[in-house]
Amino acid sequence: MDKFLIREAAAADAGFMVNEFLPLLGGESHNLSFGSEGMETDVADEARFLENSNKGRSIFLMGVLNGRIIGTCQSNPMRRRFAHRSEIAIGILKAHWGKGYASLMLEELIGRAKDKGTEVLQLEVLSDNIRAIRLYEKFGFDHVGHFRNFSLVDGVYHDAEIMELMLEKH
Repeated sequence: MDKFLIREAAAADAGFMVNEFLPLLGGESHNLSFGSEGMETDVADEARFLENSNKGRSIFLMGVLNGRIIGTCQSNPMRRRFAHRSEIAIGILKAHWGKGYASLMLEELIGRAKDKGTEVLQLEVLSDNIRAIRLYEKFGFDHVGHFRNFSLVDGVYHDAEIMELMLEKH
């Protein structure tokens, strides 16, 4: 039987994230801001980021299936006059899409964000990422805007939806 757990990210995850997970995740679809090259960071910088990733109102969760990281979900608070808001991102390896792991992770993230005093979660999602849009709608996110030509991947522009969840109503 598969064992899935959600845990906080740790500095010790940095090597795996930089060298394996992020290049694999980015190479599987055009939905992220990076491709198979991964994020523009090294292990030391990623370790420093992850070490602080669950302090204050920040949240960075790992979805672990049978001991292996298969997804991440994070909430990054905005600053100053926008400090009541946090931007979220979620990524699940393609082999695990449609199995409910993203829902479990998003549910955990929403609960933790509420506990930390976040009032609004916001995100951008590519307009053709119907699976993700349905996930966010399932959790009560509203469509509040639209970006044209939001991303450019392999010479093709992709539009994006702007969505938000008002946590006091959730």
